[in-house]
Amino acid sequence: MAILQNNLDMVVAGEFAAEKAEFDHVLASGIFDRSPNLAQLLTYVCTKYFQGTAAEIKEYNIAVEALGRPPSFDQKRDSIVRVQFHRLRDRLNEYYHAEGSTRAVRIEIPQGQYIPHFVFVAGAPAAPPVPAPPPVAITTPAPPSRR
Repeated sequence: MAILQNNLDMVVAGEFAAEKAEFDHVLASGIFDRSPNLAQLLTYVCTKYFQGTAAEIKEYNIAVEALGRPPSFDQKRDSIVRVQFHRLRDRLNEYYHAEGSTRAVRIEIPQGQYIPHFVFVAGAPAAPPVPAPPPVAITTPAPPSRR
């Protein structure tokens, strides 16, 4: 059972590596050069996702932690998060329809949500394979010799 769990952990780590690589590639692409706030938003939500704290990605937290709004921020009166995420979705769509069209992994943020989804694209070049764990040697003691 432990071997199966190790293999599962390696597969998950491999997918996570592809997701992180895509995030790094998107940031390095220059699509956010004129929009540092959008880069900051993407960095915030992806970091939370990679840390395993995606449940904390809420409109209020984004406003206060990523956009520097005061703790008194009222999301019913201020639509900054919704507006910025609309722009972020548009920018990601533009990127994946142009420069990033051949990428094997895409970052999507569904409408009405703030948690990033990493979509593996069929037919795109595959991510590098995750190395298999070394084989486990199972030895059986030799039967006692009879004289």
